[in-house]
Amino acid sequence: GCTSWGSVAQNRTEATRGVYAFSTSYVTGSHNVKVGVQKAGGPGETYSDRNADLVQNYVNGRPQTVTVYNTPIVSKAYVNYDLGIYLQDSWTIKRLTLSPGLRVEYFNSSIRESAMPAGRFVPARFFGEQPDLPNWANDPAPRLSAAYDLFGDGRTAIKGSASKYFAQWSAGWARRYANSASSSDSRNWFDCALNAAGNACSGVALATNADNIAQNHEIGPSSSSTFGLRSDRNPAPDIERTYNWEYTASVQHQLTSRLSVNLGWYRRVWRNLEISDRERIALSDYTAFSLPMPSFANDLDLVAAGVLTPTEQLTVYNLNAAKRGVYGSQIVDKNSDDRSIYNGFEASFSGRLPAGASLFGGWTLQRHISVFCSSDDNPNGPSV
Repeated sequence: GCTSWGSVAQNRTEATRGVYAFSTSYVTGSHNVKVGVQKAGGPGETYSDRNADLVQNYVNGRPQTVTVYNTPIVSKAYVNYDLGIYLQDSWTIKRLTLSPGLRVEYFNSSIRESAMPAGRFVPARFFGEQPDLPNWANDPAPRLSAAYDLFGDGRTAIKGSASKYFAQWSAGWARRYANSASSSDSRNWFDCALNAAGNACSGVALATNADNIAQNHEIGPSSSSTFGLRSDRNPAPDIERTYNWEYTASVQHQLTSRLSVNLGWYRRVWRNLEISDRERIALSDYTAFSLPMPSFANDLDLVAAGVLTPTEQLTVYNLNAAKRGVYGSQIVDKNSDDRSIYNGFEASFSGRLPAGASLFGGWTLQRHISVFCSSDDNPNGPSV
């Protein structure tokens, strides 16, 4: 089996978020218009250090690799503004109430300059500012809801809505691409003096051989020319913000003065989902093999139902050894045509009991389907 033995890591994140909000309303007989501004922002700084700057990895008890780190690091992410400007109205026309609205969002964050001392595997470093990570502007989020008093007695209402919501982010989005962020690198280590290629023991007898301590002369070279110097992960220039459309429809009815019931349908569709394109990895870099699925095959209920057979095999793909060292390099995050869809049906009731008590209950049937077909560098499918 695989085991790891590592050093003690010290990590600290200091995040501050200031929030400011302003709104004003104008009310007439049939209209209730409201406009407002919401703004948030602040730092999300990360500090990290690690004793020995590495973790030793073993396979079947034998030294195999070390995972080295670019510590110490000081990474200063900052949300310059998370801004929303909105306008909404509530308009009553006889038994119909319409509530249209529009929210326009702006989000800008960056990585500020930072300096840090040398570590075991990296020199002393100074990183300049990385602006506009990202710079999303003029993102419109329309929202519309309606309610109709079906019989005009205020006891039965039909409601519906369609609204767009953008994914909310903090400084973590920028930190993914910070040159100053924490990064790691896998290198050969066999607890012996290595040959010139760094892929096998040289045969030279040293007192440090087999001492279970990773010495510098026992660690192979890096597969990355940018380790500790700049991020190997970058956003595509045209990457856009993930969003979801939410649709609802419901019927609410008051049975008595103290009891009401509700039947509703809810649907959410997420789009502009992000995927990571590993530009140095292709489908041809994987080798297919099959594994039996004994845990499923021994499930007599599934076998009896004909869902699975005792001999069912699972095809999986193994990344070729020559490409394992570059799996984490040259990564570009981009939007995909993948989507995630949620549908839910809910029946609920709400009742008021004597002495001011309330009683609530409900039942929900839901289904969530995710479609991930855009990965072109991992035949095993998405990792999440």
